[in-house]
Amino acid sequence: MSPNKRPRAQTKTSAITIIFAAYTISCISVASSLTQSIILPNALTVSYTSSRKIVVQVGASNDDAGAWWDWAGYYWPWTLDKSHVSVGGFTYGSKYNGGLRFSNVNIPQGAKIVSAVLKVCSDQTCDGTRARWNIYGQNAGDCNQFSTPEDFLARPKTAAKVDTGFWTPWIEGQWYQTNISAIIHEIVNRPEWQPSNSLALLLFGHDEAGTTHEIRSYDANPNQAAIIEVTFEAVG
Repeated sequence: MSPNKRPRAQTKTSAITIIFAAYTISCISVASSLTQSIILPNALTVSYTSSRKIVVQVGASNDDAGAWWDWAGYYWPWTLDKSHVSVGGFTYGSKYNGGLRFSNVNIPQGAKIVSAVLKVCSDQTCDGTRARWNIYGQNAGDCNQFSTPEDFLARPKTAAKVDTGFWTPWIEGQWYQTNISAIIHEIVNRPEWQPSNSLALLLFGHDEAGTTHEIRSYDANPNQAAIIEVTFEAVG
């Protein structure tokens, strides 16, 4: 027995245009005359967001600065051109600070920060577990290279702060990272921030620190200088 042949339903067509990224897709939607409750718009615009990741590395001798341990057991409170930046402190009161500057940071003003990390390479193996820092950003839409300790201490700090907690032991030549998303967000949302400006991170030894860790500097090896990796979404 052959199947029953049903009358072909009358159809109505409505064009939909979907705009997605740089492409326009046109399609035809078919609504049966038996389902008149389906109402299609004449045009539909689909919005979307896309994220972008940038990697910026300290790029000059005066873009990293701070305390320096001279391998003979002495700490120098401020240097611009040594092999590392020592950050942390000791329970008897001495605290050691440092700064990291990143230039040509191509993030649009007002961007949404999806993630941001600071990556540093260890310049010395240290078995101590009492190294601890507070990280701020320089609260400015642009910044100059480092010069004197007075210049460093006078730089305004962001409200956002990262307490690294006590670091695990470091191994020379290994990379370590910490989340700085809130700091980057605050800086790039300043009204005077412009893409390709410079930003600085200000590192201060924590009051509870019991040792330091040494961040390999640009002068020691430009390829192992500090890095920021930022993933963001442009707004608008």
